[in-house]
Amino acid sequence: MKPVLHYSPLIILLAAAALCISACGGNEPEATDSFSWDPELDEDQRGLLDLGTASLGEMINGQITLTNISEETVTVIIEADLDAAIGFNASTPVDGIDVEPGDDFSWGPMLTPLASTPSDPSGEVTFQYDEQTVIYDVIATVE
Repeated sequence: MKPVLHYSPLIILLAAAALCISACGGNEPEATDSFSWDPELDEDQRGLLDLGTASLGEMINGQITLTNISEETVTVIIEADLDAAIGFNASTPVDGIDVEPGDDFSWGPMLTPLASTPSDPSGEVTFQYDEQTVIYDVIATVE
């Protein structure tokens, strides 16, 4: 006599859902799939832009590059929370930037250290588009 296997309704439902997703080709891309980012983002839509090390009065800068991988033009609004009193300079477009399908857009802050003592200046840059938010932490070292 063969043993009889009993499956719970939950296991049957999960198996059916997995089969449907597999057969239907998976999930549609989400709005967060509109761009590829350099430097890369983590799973929380956060990135890190390390400007490196500078001496007093030496200018350093960095770039964040986004590539529109969607089939639509996407408007990106950039807001920078960087302290100008320690030497950060970041010009952000007032009305946002329209990025066409397949195009790249690069933006980055500059730091000209104003303090004569070693420090670790930091701040944040926020990119908003399609009801999505991406945040980059900006860091540097002043020797």
